[in-house]
Amino acid sequence: QLNNDGEIDTNKLDLFHSRFALMDRQVIEQRVLSKFGKQSNSQIRNGQILIATQVVEQSLDLDFDIMISDLAPIDLLIQRVGRQQRHCRTLAGDISTDKLEHREPPVFYILSPDPNQVEDKNWLVKLIPGTAYVYPNIGQLWLGIRKLEQQGGFSMPEDARALIEAVYGEQTDDIPAALEQASLEAEAEQKAQRNMGKFNLLRLSMGYSYKSAAHNGGWTEDVNLPTRLGDETSEIAL
Repeated sequence: QLNNDGEIDTNKLDLFHSRFALMDRQVIEQRVLSKFGKQSNSQIRNGQILIATQVVEQSLDLDFDIMISDLAPIDLLIQRVGRQQRHCRTLAGDISTDKLEHREPPVFYILSPDPNQVEDKNWLVKLIPGTAYVYPNIGQLWLGIRKLEQQGGFSMPEDARALIEAVYGEQTDDIPAALEQASLEAEAEQKAQRNMGKFNLLRLSMGYSYKSAAHNGGWTEDVNLPTRLGDETSEIAL
């Protein structure tokens, strides 16, 4: 859609996600760092737009003027907003020599359905179905956006504990009934995954062999021990 927007220079539009071939991903990562990293200047940054997945949340020192995010777990939203106005700049976008921030106070835009209008279990699916698939614990998403709406904003690191506890703390019994079943199913899946992780543990004292399995049956050649959770995938090189 942005490619077809007559007001956007498509030469200043980038897409960054983890599914690129490794060599292509490295090239894109370096390009993103040059445009949005600490050393970028006003001339480079002007008009640049990046569409990205969770790959920008961690390990990359990026500095965006404006951020728009789909709803996500509160801890991931905190990670993302840490890439907004990360370094002090002038109003034009150059690194400020006085080490003060001259840009307007940051606004973090979050695409989310209204937490006060939960009609059924499809509260999130109707607006952003991909988010509901990636983060199936809808109740936690609801708790997070409700807390942000109640506060009207937040500051880091002062508000970090309050935000996290509002979602993952013990006082989370007020999830709407329409969303409760989806949250219970997500929690059950997490427990099953945790138990599978324990089942696949190896006992280092036994060495790296079939005898080192934490379960009594031991490992055999027929046992598949995945190192990542999720559905099985196949990589195909065209």
